[in-house]
Amino acid sequence: MKQSPVDGLPQLLPESVELVSSDGVSFFVSRDLAACSKLLSALLTKSLGAGAEGETIETCLQEALTQKIHLTNISSEYLEVVVEYMEYRLKWNGTAEKNVPEFVFPQDMAVDLLLIADFLQI
Repeated sequence: MKQSPVDGLPQLLPESVELVSSDGVSFFVSRDLAACSKLLSALLTKSLGAGAEGETIETCLQEALTQKIHLTNISSEYLEVVVEYMEYRLKWNGTAEKNVPEFVFPQDMAVDLLLIADFLQI
């Protein structure tokens, strides 16, 4: 990894984004994949000003510089399914609905995944 010129923060390649779950597991995804989420997209492009409630300017700048987003309220078990869904969505976007296979996920996770999808604005 290259070092960022700002405070020595590590910086990933520009097309890569690191999503870190609440239990510390990292998922590396493309910027295109992260853009499936309005929230992730906003965090990655924000350069000035505070973000969500309680988020400082420094936090927003760090996320934009490092391309690393800590999702402290999403466990790796759920983040893995979310990443799989974003891959599915990116792959099948624009395909005729009748040709798109069903996205399969553990049904016992349905309610929590719905809440996470709402939070991430997917």
